[in-house]
Amino acid sequence: MLIYEDRRSNGLRFRFRPDIAFPRVREAIGAVSVPALSAPMELLAFVTLELLANSFRAQQERGVEDPVILEYMTADRRFLFSVTDAGRGFNPRLLPYDLESSPEDIDPTSEGFAIYRERYDNLRCGMGLLAAKRVFGDFRLLFLDKEGEPVPWYSGCVKGTFISGSIPLARR
Repeated sequence: MLIYEDRRSNGLRFRFRPDIAFPRVREAIGAVSVPALSAPMELLAFVTLELLANSFRAQQERGVEDPVILEYMTADRRFLFSVTDAGRGFNPRLLPYDLESSPEDIDPTSEGFAIYRERYDNLRCGMGLLAAKRVFGDFRLLFLDKEGEPVPWYSGCVKGTFISGSIPLARR
């Protein structure tokens, strides 16, 4: 069960314009609670905000006005989340780590992260996907074409990204 502004539901869907004032996004995410969540709600909010900020930035850089979609759901004793954007994707090889690596093996204090931050004038930290990988054991990143079908990042027809994951809900 999810609670948002005193309403109970098994699912929430937010459609954020990429030019939204970020404090409004923080306020919306802060208004969500998941009573049976097996991880701290603050951690979920951090991961969500990091991923949304990345999506907004990507869409703003490319002049895309499509909404960024955030979905939270509870089903089968699990909390599920996803973020979908139309930011045209990115080259995962430019990240300061290999996305296929175990998140426990990735050191955000490493020289690779420092070089990454310098390359982007400290406007990017490389933490959003890493945080999501650490929180959600079944983390998934897909690049989507204009029909919403998965395609390789290098295909030349990427419209956006889909990031998802889930965690078990605590037993009552």
